[in-house]
Amino acid sequence: MFRKYRKSLFVSLFLLSAVLMAGSAAAQSCSASVNASGSYARGFGGWDTSWVSVYAFEPGHYRVTCFGSYYLSDPPNSVFVNVTAESGQYGVANARVLSATDSEIIFEVWTWRSAVLTPVSNLFFVTVYVS
Repeated sequence: MFRKYRKSLFVSLFLLSAVLMAGSAAAQSCSASVNASGSYARGFGGWDTSWVSVYAFEPGHYRVTCFGSYYLSDPPNSVFVNVTAESGQYGVANARVLSATDSEIIFEVWTWRSAVLTPVSNLFFVTVYVS
């Protein structure tokens, strides 16, 4: 049986061993769905997160703080943020990590419409990975 699919078996075992060696660092540490007004996170989760706080400075500019217990190998360089705007208006989102400690990760998010390049309040999703 394995003679016919030995390459697939090798690739599967290789990927499984890579995930097992990475351990919890391979999992997302914080994730959130933030409402357009920036007043709260509609939902949050992640491997190490117990709470998420959101503050809106102005339309399209937010500060997000993930609270929890994080293992950071080289803060803030070991924190990677992925953010996506939910929009029917060609929404774009960008993020920047401000600080990271073992108990909190703070970053800013900007959202805007790419068609006109103006900031806009927009629902966005964020995922934080820690290495």
